[in-house]
Amino acid sequence: MKRFIKFLFFILLILGIIGAVATWQFPWIQERLGLNTTDDRTLAESAAGFAIKEAELWLSQQTTKPVGVKTCPRPPCLVWEKAALPTNVSDPKNSWWQTQGRIYTQKIPGVLTQPKYLIEEYQFVPEELDPNELSRQQGYSYYRIIAKGTGKSENSQSILESIYSVKFN
Repeated sequence: MKRFIKFLFFILLILGIIGAVATWQFPWIQERLGLNTTDDRTLAESAAGFAIKEAELWLSQQTTKPVGVKTCPRPPCLVWEKAALPTNVSDPKNSWWQTQGRIYTQKIPGVLTQPKYLIEEYQFVPEELDPNELSRQQGYSYYRIIAKGTGKSENSQSILESIYSVKFN
């Protein structure tokens, strides 16, 4: 009976050591295999955030309202008309991004591919509801900005959306 208890204790000790070593090495294994780690997801989300900020800056620097397009003959186009984008554009696996997304202009170290973004007309809100004032088209133009970022591997992708308003007149 004592031998059995010693044997059982020895087996439990070995299993404990194996478990500790596996737990200790697992993050390293995740990185080597390119799995979706927390750092990788954070990098993908940050990349998408940088792309959104660039799109917002571009919109704020325009002196006149950019004209949206329904189809884009020579991608990437600057601004899309409302509802011109595919309904599944927020799906990270959508290959449409490869040709249609605008590439972020700065270099982000550590990412597999530079982030891309799209700008879509969302809504116009006039300052005044008086019919005479409506014809002057004074008010705020709202845009939906969608950005896709990747981390160190294709396994980590992040899609962020933003609504941004600009007054052009």
